[in-house]
Amino acid sequence: MSKNWGALQYLYEPDNSRAAIPPITELASKAIADQDVSSFGEELFDDELMAIFYKNMREKAADLELAVIEGDWARLRLVAHSIKGTTASFGYPELSKQAQEVQLAIDEDRMDEIQVLAMNLATEVGKVLPTTA
Repeated sequence: MSKNWGALQYLYEPDNSRAAIPPITELASKAIADQDVSSFGEELFDDELMAIFYKNMREKAADLELAVIEGDWARLRLVAHSIKGTTASFGYPELSKQAQEVQLAIDEDRMDEIQVLAMNLATEVGKVLPTTA
């Protein structure tokens, strides 16, 4: 299995694949121009993909908080599900487990736990994000 399988799986999500088209196109053009298609700009590609991942996670953390504030448990479950899959694909299994726990709390109507679990998840997502200048 390819070391980039999680990254490739992430690209299958429609919003993510659209965002990745410009950097991929740029890297492909550069590789062809340099006639070095063997590397295909792997390091730059990884950096671009991680930038998309971080942007997506910032948005998801904000979505979590908003869903909790609004008491929108259906939306909260969808966001947690998205975080679960994405973080697992990008090598953050603990975040994936936390997101799954939010989903389960909603599915099992554990109303007394949902808000705390969701806010803890948002906090933990924030910890993996790079600081911005």
